[in-house]
Amino acid sequence: MYASQVSIKYLVLTIILAVSSTVSGQIQISLQQLGFQFKCQTEFINTSHTVTFSASPTSAINPGNIFSLELSNDEFATYTVITPTSITQSGANFTMTFSFPQETFGLNYKLRVRSSSPAKLSVPSVAFDAYFIPHNQEIVLNTPVGIDNVSFCSGATSFTLFIYDSGTSSSPLFYPQLTYVWKKRQTPNDIVVGTGSSLAVTQPGEYYVETNYGVCSPSFDSKSRIVTVSSQASSPLTITSSDGNQICEGTPVTLTGSLTGGGNTYKWYKDLVLITGANGSSYVTTYAGEYKLVVDNGICVSEATILLSPITFNSSVSPSNTIMIYEGQTSTIVATTTAVNPVFQWFRNGVLLTETSSSLVVSDIGTYKVVITQTLGCAASEEIEIIVKKPEIDDVPNLISPNNDGFNDTWVLPSAITSQSDINIKIFNSSGKMVLSTNNYLNDWPTEESDYKNSNAVFYYILSKGGDKIKQGTITVIK
Repeated sequence: MYASQVSIKYLVLTIILAVSSTVSGQIQISLQQLGFQFKCQTEFINTSHTVTFSASPTSAINPGNIFSLELSNDEFATYTVITPTSITQSGANFTMTFSFPQETFGLNYKLRVRSSSPAKLSVPSVAFDAYFIPHNQEIVLNTPVGIDNVSFCSGATSFTLFIYDSGTSSSPLFYPQLTYVWKKRQTPNDIVVGTGSSLAVTQPGEYYVETNYGVCSPSFDSKSRIVTVSSQASSPLTITSSDGNQICEGTPVTLTGSLTGGGNTYKWYKDLVLITGANGSSYVTTYAGEYKLVVDNGICVSEATILLSPITFNSSVSPSNTIMIYEGQTSTIVATTTAVNPVFQWFRNGVLLTETSSSLVVSDIGTYKVVITQTLGCAASEEIEIIVKKPEIDDVPNLISPNNDGFNDTWVLPSAITSQSDINIKIFNSSGKMVLSTNNYLNDWPTEESDYKNSNAVFYYILSKGGDKIKQGTITVIK
């Protein structure tokens, strides 16, 4: 246990005195004023210390009496004991010679003497600081050989200096009781900028660390060399393309990154995904996309992006991408394009057709596709899908309510039917009388209330195309 963590148990010097006479009684023990304000000790330096006290009357000291010297930095709430190296007596005065244990580390220690027979304690001494110095050599920072000059990027948050841990007694980290003070050189006095085993440096300057031996620190070598920390601004990074910002996909384009002073590492990304093996200042690609280059020069990281757009052309088809045809009907699909010297390929349900012009006459339903290829300049291709299907006539309504509420007031047919010019519509009442016959239905029946007299009247309809019946059914009119 250490002074920085808990109250410390310290030192007892034990002395057995041989007294010629046996006299029971009381004695007074006085501890002389110490001849020092602090004590610093290593395993080999300043290893011997003395404390003097008087015990009177000596005649009251019993045979076998033990004098103990106790040391504490918590007003003797706790203390510990060690063996003295020697003790001398001159009349009522006694001098103990002792050495501080290795755990001694901190402020406000006091000494006192205890007698066992008769039992008696001296008054405590004045307070003093005491340190046992286990580490007394250069503190090495960051690498096994230390550092003298480092730079960090001004755009970064900090650069971290840290005590290198060798795992042996050459590093102060070998001794867990030790603490540290980081300082920055400044006139007229250096200033404390941190504690602990590391320091995040955010400003240029000269820095060093020393073991926190309190008042003993100036006398020992447990400190680092001065490290000069400087900042460096990141250099602008640019990317250029060997063929501008457009790419004819399939044709190689070289992207080149330029950074003042160069870089240590290069990483290329396409659409935010790292490109494996792309670790040079240049990269060759045959694909469009957004490319990013990240360059680390050992101090700063710079990045830049470039967007390569594919060289394309515009194409469309008419009448539309979805075409309705009836049985026996044909429709002509026309493709238009801005491609230079285009070639057309037509497909139906994935099968290549013989047509190679810009138009195709279709009479069968299916999924059609036209592939348009530009053959001059950039050999690019584009494809358009067209769906050809029969009109959907199954959704003919069979119930209407002409009550002028704006909803379902008339018999509305699907546009797949009304859009056809050769559709004939006939409606009959329940008596078989035809009440409507038209080739140009406007979704407006019934037009008058006289067209139906009774509630829940039932009518019949026939839909024909080119004289062929394609659908029939009933219409119920609810008043």
